[in-house]
Amino acid sequence: MSATSAEDRPSGRRAQLRAVVLGDIGRVDNYHLGDEAMTEVAIEQLTARGVRDITLAAVDPATAQAFYGVPAVRQFGFAWNWSRQKVEAALTGLTEALRDGTATGPLVEAVRAADLVVIAGGGNLTSEYPLHVYERVAFSRIAAHFGVPLFVTSQTVGPVLRARERDLVTEIIDAAVCFGARERFSTELVRELAADPERVRLTLDDGVLLRADESARTDATELNLGERIIVASFAADQGATGWSREEYAPKVARLLDELAEALDARVVLAPHTGGLEPAAASRDHQLGLDIAAAGSGAITALPVLPAREYLAILEAAMLSISTRYHPTVFAPALGVPTVGIAMSQYSSVRMRGALGNVGLERFVVPAAAWDQLVPASLDAVANGAPAAEQARSAAGYQARWWDAIVDAAERGRWTGPDEYRPPEPIDVDAAWSVLSERIAPLFDTLTAERVVAKLQLEEAAAALATAESRAREERLRADGLERRLAELGAERDGLRGQLAAARDRRIVKVADTVGEIARRVRGRG
Repeated sequence: MSATSAEDRPSGRRAQLRAVVLGDIGRVDNYHLGDEAMTEVAIEQLTARGVRDITLAAVDPATAQAFYGVPAVRQFGFAWNWSRQKVEAALTGLTEALRDGTATGPLVEAVRAADLVVIAGGGNLTSEYPLHVYERVAFSRIAAHFGVPLFVTSQTVGPVLRARERDLVTEIIDAAVCFGARERFSTELVRELAADPERVRLTLDDGVLLRADESARTDATELNLGERIIVASFAADQGATGWSREEYAPKVARLLDELAEALDARVVLAPHTGGLEPAAASRDHQLGLDIAAAGSGAITALPVLPAREYLAILEAAMLSISTRYHPTVFAPALGVPTVGIAMSQYSSVRMRGALGNVGLERFVVPAAAWDQLVPASLDAVANGAPAAEQARSAAGYQARWWDAIVDAAERGRWTGPDEYRPPEPIDVDAAWSVLSERIAPLFDTLTAERVVAKLQLEEAAAALATAESRAREERLRADGLERRLAELGAERDGLRGQLAAARDRRIVKVADTVGEIARRVRGRG
């Protein structure tokens, strides 16, 4: 049995299955390597099991269709600049249109025609990205309306969930045939929320199944990066380092120069977000250029590469170090030592989960312990081998997870597999690890509080904006009333003038009439 297929030949029924996969993919000029990789795995796993009719629900359908070579439709499309009121109104409108039978559009029609729908892997079910939550609950409601089974795979949930997002995430959990959470934290949270906790499984990130192909390896070879390389990935956001953007690149450069010297290696910066056109440097790619410019010359900054080409480079690495999450998934799966740098509680939960799944959770160092990264990296290189076998076992489990998804879609019944069981953590008896583990809980707490405060500030700002808008409307209404009263007063004064003039004319007319009568009487006398 291969890692991607449980059967030598797909059944006829499976070949007829129609699937719609929603992922955070298809952004024009912003390829996000990790999100795209998880959707790529979903396509690959479904195809390997005989599902031939796959449609993607993407941010931009043309971009996704050109990249993946399968049909794509636009997601519902909650926009970043929408107010919470507009988002809620849009979700309510969709729900009412589904109930009334008036919901239309390519996404609705694709789901209506499907035999299964999949929410591909991601860290989107959190109050930090509320529009992703709304996008997924809209997808879930469309599927529920047409009775199409929903499968949720490879998710991080939270760690911050406000009341509204908690309700919406719970709705998705309860609508799903099964829900795969990719680390222990999320699994426990989802089980607390779920009406049926038995349908929730601790799994791995689907990225453990992605591999480079020969085309990607050929492209990677042509880059001539050398035989001893460290692959590094740094997010453009400096997170909880407390540094300015101007300080960030030089400090990262000093770290990487020190690692390059200690390991007699060259550092290759591989960005995870940005445009696939090298000329349009942005986000991680631009930061990489800044880091390389601030370094000693041992650092090479690459443009954004497709996931499989990135993996081809990573295969040859002696170390991966990153503030990005997905290297902590990909590197262990390839047997490459890795260190994750947690920039917040959100990244800490995900990185510790991914590395904890292969016994390496202690190789996540909080940004507050930045000065411990070099010894941590050297120990990671020394301790990488014990995790390699566990990584192979983990990939086998995740393949069985996809077997179960397709089996459930075909047979209409969910049966498993059993939950993934991570190994015991590898013990690291080193000063850097002791210090890192002491700092990590406080770091997570403080960064979580910062996120909550930020969200509360945004809510307060939105409430203030709403109040100010209503006040403006009331002022305009009051101004309008005052103008109308003034207009009515002027009309009243005008009418009074007209009445007085008419009265004066009437008096004159009466006087003239009386005078005429008097003259006639005198004339007769």
